Amino acid sequence: MRTVAKLQELVSNQFQVVVSPLLEIQPTGSPVDFKPGQLVVFSSENAVMAAPTPPIETQAWCIGKRTATAARRRGYQTFTAGGNASSLIDRITDSMLNEPIVWLRGEHFAVDIESSLRERGARITSLVIYRQIRCSLSTEAIALLSTRACVLPVYSPRTSRILSHEVAKSPNLDHVVCCLGEQVRNSFELDWRTETATDAEDLIGLTLREATNQPFG
Repeated sequence: MRTVAKLQELVSNQFQVVVSPLLEIQPTGSPVDFKPGQLVVFSSENAVMAAPTPPIETQAWCIGKRTATAARRRGYQTFTAGGNASSLIDRITDSMLNEPIVWLRGEHFAVDIESSLRERGARITSLVIYRQIRCSLSTEAIALLSTRACVLPVYSPRTSRILSHEVAKSPNLDHVVCCLGEQVRNSFELDWRTETATDAEDLIGLTLREATNQPFG
C-alpha cells in the first residue's frame, strides 16, 4: 500500500491508480525464539511486519532501505544492503563473525539466502513467519487491461508468474510490466514489453516514467 500511496501522491490525479493485489500476506503466528547475540535477516517488509517485537539491541540485516526503515520502527538495530538478495548475502558475508543468524521469511522466496550463507560458513537457520496466498485480479483491473494501455509494477518472481496467468487472455494494448529486478522480468511469461528497476524506489520512478513517457525525478 505504500507504493500505491506514493504513486497517488506523485501523479497528482493525472492517472488512475488501481490496486489489485495478487498475493495476500498471512502471518503464521510462529513463535520466534530470539537468542542472545543472534542476527536477524529480513528480505522483505512483509517479514518485518509479521515478526514479533525484538529484545532490546537485536540487530537485523535488511535487504534495502524501506525494509530497514520498517525494522527500525519495530525496534531492531538495522544494517542495510543494496536492495537485492545478492547484495544482502555479500554484505552479511563480509561482516560475518560467529553470531548465529535467523532468516525470518515467507513461505515462498526467490533466492535461498539460507543455503547461500551456509555455503559461506554462516550458522544460519530460517523460520517461515508469513504465507503469500494467491489472489485473482479484480474485475476493475481486468476491465482496464481489456480497454486501455496500463503500466503494471511487479515486485516478485511469483507475482510475475501469477500475473502472466491472470492476464493471458487480455489483449496486449501496449501494456508495460515494470519489474523489480531481472528475476521478476524473466518470470513474466507473455510477450509484453517489460522494463527492469534496480530497487523499490526505482520501481516507482520507472512506473511513473512509463506512465508519462517523460523522465521522472
